[in-house]
Amino acid sequence: MAHPRVIDEPCRVRFAGFGAYSLDIDVFTYVKTADVAEFQAIREDILLSMINIMDDAGAQFAFPSSLEYRATDLPVDDEKRIAAEKRVSDWRETENLPFPDFSQIDKFALNNTLAYPPEGSAHYRETEPDPDSAEAKATLEKVRWSLPWKKGD
Repeated sequence: MAHPRVIDEPCRVRFAGFGAYSLDIDVFTYVKTADVAEFQAIREDILLSMINIMDDAGAQFAFPSSLEYRATDLPVDDEKRIAAEKRVSDWRETENLPFPDFSQIDKFALNNTLAYPPEGSAHYRETEPDPDSAEAKATLEKVRWSLPWKKGD
């Protein structure tokens, strides 16, 4: 938005996904020009500015390369491994493996449990509703009894 030829609305930069060898970021804005050559020069200027921002932050761009790891190079955190194995074991014992899909009750319980926008952002909000609230528990119970395969469980 600081660039004099960029229109500030809409203007957005978002983490868009994981590439095979990259973290993909989408940059979207309109530029004040109808001339293709001038647009390319402005785009180049913006991209070079992005390189400078990364450099000022001490970050680097990844370039395709090959690196070989051995199992001993990346030790497993035994505490996390044991906790993960216990969680899967508990799922098996209760016949509640979430694969290939979560049950409707599990989906409902997960629904809206992350804060968005995330804490620390300009538009942060508390997650609604609180999953431990009486209202959320009553709604979960209502859903549980409305699912024919869960009646009596």
